Amino acid sequence: MPIVLVRSLAPPEPVRIQRMLSVVATDLAVALNSDAADVWVYWQEVQAVVIGTRATAFAGHCPVATVLAREGRDPDQISRSLRAVASAIAGSLGIPREDVWVHWLDIPSGRIYAGGGLV
Repeated sequence: MPIVLVRSLAPPEPVRIQRMLSVVATDLAVALNSDAADVWVYWQEVQAVVIGTRATAFAGHCPVATVLAREGRDPDQISRSLRAVASAIAGSLGIPREDVWVHWLDIPSGRIYAGGGLV
């Protein structure tokens, strides 16, 4: 079960947040050939973004997303997933895809507690 954490300034249209969460879950599941019900997506609003020394408004900021997943995915699955998450965030929030930063963190087996036990 991958978990996606999206950190972003609040969009001008707050309704975009819920849409983005659903699209990220669906598109990541497709990239992994799994079920969207197995993907958790969290949105974490940040209060300010500075790029270099310049404070940035929503239109110029770069959302950051982290995908946490159990190790074992092949490099092609990870590449497809990173692209899918970036596209889903960009399209849903109405920003350029090149402004989205997504990284994947593999978590070794036995280092995740979920569903009442170690995974």
